[in-house]
Amino acid sequence: MTNINDMGDREAEDLLYQAEAALARGRDDIAALLAEVDEVNAFVTEQRDLLDGERDENRRLETEEEARARSGELGRARRVVQERIDADETTWRAVMGDEDQHWSAVETRAEMIGAVRHAIDVMEQADPEFASEYRAAALGRDPLEPPGAWSSLGGATQDGAAPDSEPTRTDGNRSGRPDPSVGQW
Repeated sequence: MTNINDMGDREAEDLLYQAEAALARGRDDIAALLAEVDEVNAFVTEQRDLLDGERDENRRLETEEEARARSGELGRARRVVQERIDADETTWRAVMGDEDQHWSAVETRAEMIGAVRHAIDVMEQADPEFASEYRAAALGRDPLEPPGAWSSLGGATQDGAAPDSEPTRTDGNRSGRPDPSVGQW
């Protein structure tokens, strides 16, 4: 390290100029970093506001759907499920998680599963890439593995042989018979 007392005026001025320049660069770097932080904060705030808006909209839609269910507009089973939820006799988690076996829960679950399956069928018809990836995921396959190399499946049967056919989708009543009204896998 250079001792300022051993320098001439010119050398001291040069050293001071270099220090001031380094300080200015440091300030510029800090200003740039703070500007980036401000941008990130603005983005986070924007995303938080979007999420808050979506949450509020979801709550509004949920409240409307509950009112429609209570009025019977969504059918008898859905009305009874909503009454049971309101009375703390069940929860949506129990209804949709197959824990609640009350007739209203079974019917509501089947209706919702049918609606979701129909929506998936529509998306599959509209987007072949989605259809391929969805089918692979639904069968437990890694969609990035080439056909014939589906090691992610493991043994398809107990003896490791390939299955004779694709799994059959059922209608939710556990009968094992496919429901033609909701499409096919």
